[in-house]
Amino acid sequence: KAKPGGAVTLINCNPEKGGHVLRALAQRIPEQQFVAVRGAYGEQVDYDGLDNVEVLAQVPGEEMAERVYGR
Repeated sequence: KAKPGGAVTLINCNPEKGGHVLRALAQRIPEQQFVAVRGAYGEQVDYDGLDNVEVLAQVPGEEMAERVYGR
């Protein structure tokens, strides 16, 4: 079980799941760290130019706790 970290995380960063909302939040709160995990389907929102957003490639479900949830 992962202990939650301090980053705001969105998994599958397409517009329908709120990818643009994450981008807007990252622009407005530059001191907050964000993690954007690319999904397997749909157009993924671009986070280029945002130093406070770490973009991860798609992560297999069994690796999510270790690689994503604890950030």
